[in-house]
Amino acid sequence: MSGMSDGGGRGKVVTGTLLTITSALIFGLTPMMNTATYDMGGSPMTMTFYRSFIAFPIILVILKVRKVPVGISIREAGELALTSIFNIATSMLLFSSYAYIGVGMGTTLHFLYPVFTIILGYLLFRDRLGKVKILSLIMATAGMVMATGSSGFNITGVAIAAASGLTYAGYLLALEKTSIGKMDNMKAMLYICIFSSIFTLVCDVFARDIAFILPAKAMLYTVIFAVLNSCIAHVILIKGVKYIGAGNASIYSMFEPVSSVIGGMVILGESITPLKTLSCVIIFTAVLIPAVSDIRSPGRLQEERK
Repeated sequence: MSGMSDGGGRGKVVTGTLLTITSALIFGLTPMMNTATYDMGGSPMTMTFYRSFIAFPIILVILKVRKVPVGISIREAGELALTSIFNIATSMLLFSSYAYIGVGMGTTLHFLYPVFTIILGYLLFRDRLGKVKILSLIMATAGMVMATGSSGFNITGVAIAAASGLTYAGYLLALEKTSIGKMDNMKAMLYICIFSSIFTLVCDVFARDIAFILPAKAMLYTVIFAVLNSCIAHVILIKGVKYIGAGNASIYSMFEPVSSVIGGMVILGESITPLKTLSCVIIFTAVLIPAVSDIRSPGRLQEERK
């Protein structure tokens, strides 16, 4: 019986790891379509709104085809609303930090979220800290800093970017620790998209930054961005977090800058420096260490999450 249990646990760990890494690779590529719309009248808040607004009817149709009930309880609605606030706050804080400290440093500080996720998991939920996880986290953070680089220093921008990492940590923990962890992945994302659309519209009452009408080419990019980001990447991330936990998922999500570097080189023709190459190798190694450890000892992963 224990062998069967270990086999089932190992299968979930493998699946969760692959789903989380795949979501990170998609997240790393989608900003290229996101930023491409800015010269055509788009804005960060516009893309934040449309990635949810466009996605939720698509997800609803898929749920109807799958015959998944979409009703939720008041408690689930509250937890989904809170999770959506973390999601929207992350985007707005990160995009806002770029105006103060640039994309490089803003992204670097945002990727402190694995540290915040593991620390908050330990402080709030008594998640256990393993030596392998700590080593992997240190290596991945070092590689991420090398990959993204940094530029300029502004205390306001630093605080905003770091706050985006904190809210994303809250988002990942909410996916694992609330009723969302027991909910159908696409059903959970349906309501996250609905609440996110509403909250973004409320924010726009004050910001007046959403461009509701975009050129055809910009709308095409926006639709592709919404489908890849919300209908695919976020959905499989939710599933991955269910299987391996928020802490492990946050480490594997550090594949995102690797994806950005490779995508920039292949799609945009950007040059890849020896430093970026080394950073990708370090991140890959850092992610591989806990992945192999978890697959070989799935019971240990379950113990860490208790």
